[in-house]
Amino acid sequence: EANADTNDALCWTLLIRIGEPAVKGLEGLLKNPNSVVQAYAAYSLGQIGPPAKAAEASLKQVLMGMNAQPVFAAAVALCRIGVGETDAIAAIQRGLENTDDLVVSNAIDTIPALGKPGESLVPAALAKASSSSPFTR
Repeated sequence: EANADTNDALCWTLLIRIGEPAVKGLEGLLKNPNSVVQAYAAYSLGQIGPPAKAAEASLKQVLMGMNAQPVFAAAVALCRIGVGETDAIAAIQRGLENTDDLVVSNAIDTIPALGKPGESLVPAALAKASSSSPFTR
């Protein structure tokens, strides 16, 4: 099983290294029913950066999902690509307002990966420091 995990990681790394030619295939994986696959596809597009701009609409579609992992990965990807920052910030803001403390915690953890666009979320994240939840303070 460890070997399978290594092979999976290698595949994602290779897709990132391929760069722009891999964008269309990764964009297709954003529609996969498995949220982990969606999250890895979004992460990979973000690692490719601006050459993955063609996937903007598909990444924005992921932002509308119910599972935080691919939503937050798509938000980071959009910021790294340099498009859709407003939609990405709105998705993380929704995460900060979620009633599930683990989602809020993951939203807070995502903010630094957003880069400069994420700076506007810092006050909202700091406001969570007084929360009674150990996950968000």
